[in-house]
Amino acid sequence: MDLHVRQSLLIYRPGRSTCWASSEELNMDNPQPSMASDIQVAGMLLYFILTGGQHPFGGTPLEAEVNIARSVTQLEHIGEEANDLVSGMLYPDPVARPAIEHCLKHPFFWSNEKKFRLILIVGSDVLTEMKTGVALTGSGSPTMMEILSVINITDVSPNWVQAINPVVMKEMRSFRVYKNSLSELTLFIYNCCLHFDKISSTAKEVLDDPCRYFLNLFPCLFMSIYRSLKASDRTDSCIPSLQLRSIDLLGYVIYLTTPPPPPRLGVCVVVARGKNYAVSRIVVKFTRTLPVVA
Repeated sequence: MDLHVRQSLLIYRPGRSTCWASSEELNMDNPQPSMASDIQVAGMLLYFILTGGQHPFGGTPLEAEVNIARSVTQLEHIGEEANDLVSGMLYPDPVARPAIEHCLKHPFFWSNEKKFRLILIVGSDVLTEMKTGVALTGSGSPTMMEILSVINITDVSPNWVQAINPVVMKEMRSFRVYKNSLSELTLFIYNCCLHFDKISSTAKEVLDDPCRYFLNLFPCLFMSIYRSLKASDRTDSCIPSLQLRSIDLLGYVIYLTTPPPPPRLGVCVVVARGKNYAVSRIVVKFTRTLPVVA
């Protein structure tokens, strides 16, 4: 069935299970179908799929119907990124719910490499603004450190400095001493990639793949940063899923080094910012070798 962009697919009718109706359908005498209503019901279905059969508004049809009308959700059984997406789709005010195109751009659908890329951008901005004392978005705008300061560091890690492998921390402290703050953590991650070729083989073996290492060690870091950026005026300059004015090119590619054999797995992060396309190139070479194809 073809559906016009302004048409609604889910139309409430008497007799249809009301535990799958939007809140406005239950609270209005003559509800008008809308895309916003569809988004809320789609959020219910998404939660149902992710949890293997749970309803976001209650365990029974009657409980779900009552909670839909009252806008009381129960989202205990999904991860942080899915929770952020679903809770937005289930928002009581239809006007405040995200459009479908925004739902599809949500970090829930991002790859780990894309999430790590955002953390690197934030760490790079922290370093630049530490040196200049001025926000990259201009004088009068909050710096990245100020944006990150609203995040409770304990939500990410009670003490991230102690969470890092001692071998890695000891070597990275030869470049600078780090404090237990979120901005310092993003800077640490950025510097680990920046100075990867300068650390010992032991430290490289610990990090192995920095993307996987840091995302696994600090599972709440990415979404904490994402939410903070989303609430600030730095969203359009840092979140690479959008059409941005400040990031003209952002690539994260896997490549094979050629000499000397055997080839090694590496990551090349290329960031171009601003109208002049000033390019910063970071090459990270990993110690893990790849099998040579005869």
